Amino acid sequence: MCRWVVRIILLVFQLGPILRYLDSLYHGIKSQKYFKRGDKKQQQAYYTLMLYEESDAIFLRLFECFMEAAPQVVLQLYILTQHPESDEYGKKWEYVLFLGCVTSLLSLAWGVTAHARGSRFTNLKKNNISILGTFVLFLWHIFSIGARVTALVLFAARFQLYLSVVCVGHWILMIMWLMSRRSLSGVCSRAVGECFLSCVLGAVYIFVFINDKDEPTRKKYVFYYFVCGLENLVMITLFLIFTDPSTWYYISGVVVYFILFVLGLIFMTLYYSLLHPTVPHANHSQKLQKTQVNSQ
Repeated sequence: MCRWVVRIILLVFQLGPILRYLDSLYHGIKSQKYFKRGDKKQQQAYYTLMLYEESDAIFLRLFECFMEAAPQVVLQLYILTQHPESDEYGKKWEYVLFLGCVTSLLSLAWGVTAHARGSRFTNLKKNNISILGTFVLFLWHIFSIGARVTALVLFAARFQLYLSVVCVGHWILMIMWLMSRRSLSGVCSRAVGECFLSCVLGAVYIFVFINDKDEPTRKKYVFYYFVCGLENLVMITLFLIFTDPSTWYYISGVVVYFILFVLGLIFMTLYYSLLHPTVPHANHSQKLQKTQVNSQ
């Protein structure tokens, strides 16, 4: 009874990830206990439960990250475009806002990277991502998310209220895309749960794509980046047409966007061609490591 009271309290106060980590720790301790006893069957059972809890915690942290950090970085950059110099607060406030933007962007990129790395670590049938692969994956997401945020901020600087139209339209399109592919049917047994999770994941897709199902991702990435690239191009074009060329970020903002977008594509190509765990020369050591962990 006491255990369920604690669980309810943690859920009410939005501390679901902590609950998952506690459960993961509990199952990990039980797994080690049975390992020392030589009970292979029970050890594997609790080890699998530990991985499931760890996977759920990573998923919850990812959603929390995008619900908090993503709107913050857009808002902070928008404020910088509207008030580049403030007599009231002086120059220091700009550095504080810029630092907040950088930390939020790093948080978003690491959230996606940790999700990708964690989803493989918690799956005994998949090879882990190497340290170098993790670094390149992190850079890919920094630049791709940075490009998306830059396009949204430039558009918002000229068409403030219409940004919500763009975001809601993209959100609805992503929900329809997820529902049409039944991507989450394996996660949710009921249609209501599948619809709700599609709505939540669709909000994350406003900024970045994360794989929703264990299947080949090439076609999904092509579709997602085509949609986002087209949206970004339209927003940048409208910004250039309707914004005063004397605006201090008129050229620099667009240049930054294209640099970030191209760098994101370069690091994505580098990751999938050389460092992805399925690449033969990249997965040998990770496969050996996974085998050793699984045998313990």
